[in-house]
Amino acid sequence: VRSDGAVRMLHTRGEAVVKRAPDQAWLSVATETRDVRAEEARRKSAEAATAVQAALKATGLAADSIRTTGFSLAPEMEWNNGRGTVKGYIVRNQIDVRVDDLSKLGAVIDAANATKSTTLTITGPRFALKDQDAAEAEALRAAVQSAMARAQAKAAGAKRTLGNIIRVEDQSGPRLQQP
Repeated sequence: VRSDGAVRMLHTRGEAVVKRAPDQAWLSVATETRDVRAEEARRKSAEAATAVQAALKATGLAADSIRTTGFSLAPEMEWNNGRGTVKGYIVRNQIDVRVDDLSKLGAVIDAANATKSTTLTITGPRFALKDQDAAEAEALRAAVQSAMARAQAKAAGAKRTLGNIIRVEDQSGPRLQQP
């Protein structure tokens, strides 16, 4: 306690939760094609992925909301008496899709699924916030206000007043990154 009656040092912690409805969704759309020849499987896969992307663009999605994020070419093996022979090749293309207008989400899923020339897997949606930083900043402000209220209550309980803030620490964990 300082000579003026202020608390010299007081530790407290604040917490806050900010709830927001998601305003963005992410889907992963994967095409899979097979052929006995690797180059033919790759060609078919490129055609299928292009058709899926065209169908997605036709829903009005922004150009930067559709991107290829993965490609794989692997032999399809057939095993007999412990010996493997190449039966053909499997090619997978993965496309990530960001949907900024949630009212279009159903149409986007239907459009991706409309191309029947290939095996298709749709994973998602994963929901997110377009402005995650603003929500986190609001939560931090509320947490500091909570900590200040707790500190003031502690000081009042000790019949003291608060002086200047000496240090504020943030022990936040890793931030969620959007795909």
